[in-house]
Amino acid sequence: MGNRKYPIQTGKFYHIYNRSIAHEEIFKGNYALRFLELIKYYRVQRKLSYGHGLKVGNESGNSEQIVDIVGFAIMPTHYHLLARQNKKNGIKILLHKGQTSFAKYYNKVENRHGGVFSASFKAKPIESAMHMSRVSRYIHRNPIEASIVTAAQLPTWPLTSLVYYKYPARKGNFINSEPVMKNFSTFYEYSTYVLKQDIESEGLQ
Repeated sequence: MGNRKYPIQTGKFYHIYNRSIAHEEIFKGNYALRFLELIKYYRVQRKLSYGHGLKVGNESGNSEQIVDIVGFAIMPTHYHLLARQNKKNGIKILLHKGQTSFAKYYNKVENRHGGVFSASFKAKPIESAMHMSRVSRYIHRNPIEASIVTAAQLPTWPLTSLVYYKYPARKGNFINSEPVMKNFSTFYEYSTYVLKQDIESEGLQ
């Protein structure tokens, strides 16, 4: 993945993002859910074992979680993750396997060849609790800023993690919202913060 301005350290939180080549809408339709399932699957230590890249494997086997996913947004041409690395090279492993598996699947279904994602994902460190809150807000607001959903629709939109914050029983061990939610008393307080339009978000990407 090349040299990074911010070396990824185990135990640290990062804002991770990448986009498609030539801004192709690779996450249209069910492709977004496919990518999300791959992130969910490969956040745990696993072997790359996709038959022709078409079928997501089962959840059996090694349960060592190499990356905690704190938040996400899947957009038509790109994705955002808020994540903590739990094991050395965990983020690199997650995204190499997730992006490679998605590209194989996408190319086979679309009958195309070549790369799908930009060469290297970006990973910016989270510097403080306030920074964590601001980045999570920025990520969750992506569909609003792109006019994909309204503010009223966002809390139940399946392509951001906000729905997991609203309905904690859904998250299982997939979304670890605690690093964000420990700074807020209730989901209502957090969602109000997310939906405010007068908070500075520049410099977060």
